[in-house]
Amino acid sequence: MKYCYMLYSKMGVRMRQKVEEPTEWVNSMVLVEKKDGGVRLCIDPVDLNKAIKRPHYPIPTFEDAISDLSGAKYFSKLDATSGYWSLVLSKSASDLTTFNTIYGRYRWRRCPFGLISAQDEFQRKMEEIFQGLKGLKILVDDLLIYGATREEHNRRLAEVLERARQKGVKFNRSKCQIAVQSVCYFGHIISNAGIKPDSHQ
Repeated sequence: MKYCYMLYSKMGVRMRQKVEEPTEWVNSMVLVEKKDGGVRLCIDPVDLNKAIKRPHYPIPTFEDAISDLSGAKYFSKLDATSGYWSLVLSKSASDLTTFNTIYGRYRWRRCPFGLISAQDEFQRKMEEIFQGLKGLKILVDDLLIYGATREEHNRRLAEVLERARQKGVKFNRSKCQIAVQSVCYFGHIISNAGIKPDSHQ
């Protein structure tokens, strides 16, 4: 009963729309319980993913992530909130994400978790949004801002936050770290002393 209520509360029109007409695709629905006791509504697009032509946009490697960090002493890490949901789907793409619930069929208006192309498309969008800014590394929904001095770091952070404001990118405050001298990124601890694997990973 609890999950039925949680499911009903997530049937908002901003992310999903009810489907009345016949559709070629119907995906299974998956509810994933989160650490805070809430649930994340997902689909199981196994068959759909087989039909999707993945764009294969390059995701940064560890070597890409740590390049240019030499001399950096101050860091901020920002986590984009509900990142994939910022990707608006076309009507034809939205129809392919139709899924069944006890309340009827719905389709996603925005990119759901699980699509094989989601990570590539989101990386591309984030790099387009923050193009031209210095002292910034982007790994899907994680942004790392760095600087050799506090002043340089603060200036770069302000530029990132202003660009995010202009483009409507929001961040999860509880997951952000601001102006620290040691930060975990890409499974490693990065500081002015160097880079080492995170023992908690």
